[in-house]
Amino acid sequence: MVPDWSVANREDRVRVYMVSPGSLGEVVGELSGVDRSGCSVTEGYYTDTRASGKVRTVGDDGYVEHAWLRIVHEVPSLGYAEEMLTGPVSAVDVETGGGVTSREYAVESSLYAIKDDLMASGWTIGTNATLRSFCESVLTTCQRPHDLSAMCGRVFRSPVTYERGESALHMILDACGDTDRVSVDGHGVITVSAYVPPSSREPSQDVDPASARSVVIGAVRTSDSAETVPGRVVYVAGSGDREMSATADAPASWPSSSARRGYMVARKESDSTSDVTWDQLRAKAESALKAAQDPGRKHELTVAWQAWHQGDVVRIKLRGTWRKCLVQSVEDDLGSMTQRVTLKEE
Repeated sequence: MVPDWSVANREDRVRVYMVSPGSLGEVVGELSGVDRSGCSVTEGYYTDTRASGKVRTVGDDGYVEHAWLRIVHEVPSLGYAEEMLTGPVSAVDVETGGGVTSREYAVESSLYAIKDDLMASGWTIGTNATLRSFCESVLTTCQRPHDLSAMCGRVFRSPVTYERGESALHMILDACGDTDRVSVDGHGVITVSAYVPPSSREPSQDVDPASARSVVIGAVRTSDSAETVPGRVVYVAGSGDREMSATADAPASWPSSSARRGYMVARKESDSTSDVTWDQLRAKAESALKAAQDPGRKHELTVAWQAWHQGDVVRIKLRGTWRKCLVQSVEDDLGSMTQRVTLKEE
């Protein structure tokens, strides 16, 4: 159950545990002297490794070399505890002054741990092989705990080959494509699950910045790329004497049309296929034009702690209209217990 984050005088605690790299369930100690004001977690929906963090300590913190760190947020009065990030330490900055030593640890996710794990030999996904069996093989080879229980069960109809020296993370992201979503949970377990478009999911929370009880702190900044959305796509295929093209124009009622905008913004697309027909090329132009109409409207704001994560879907009311949004990125400030978020309209 999600706690009521508006509870007055709530006591938040941040604890940082050291865990064994080879066994995420094995806690080998807890960092002492954790300075909450220097602790943060950052998540990104479109970043390959999904999450990272920083931990600051003051004094002799007892860090065990090579231990992974687990950042945990607790609210004892509510019986609440959440593992926010578990992963390897990629860097440690040490500062000494006035007889006091402070350290800042850069903490990464389990996906970061397989980003530079380059395969010593090539991999081939055979015809009729399942995506699940491929992900299972790669993650087992990398010795990374994983949960594949929610995958979509895709089957490959033709072979796919990855050359020697490919990154394990790149291979999994590429193979999953747009059918499955690769992520990681707070315990450090890599997850792969069937992809569900944010536009198809129900919002988990409504936010009204104008409300007297609003969780929004300060202003909301909105931006988009509406002026670069094309009103025409020119699709070209072939070359030389065999080159052909097809064009698709936005209807006059579309915001991207030259009739509405007052000038034309066009985009050129290319097709390497030489035997495509004009009708096929025309269909591709129309499809590309339709797919390019999203203005990419985003809203940046800071909220009092809501425990939002990348990939959540919420609604925000702006200028009298409720807007369904994907939580694209989150920057958690564990000192002030606020979240700086970017919401992308869906």
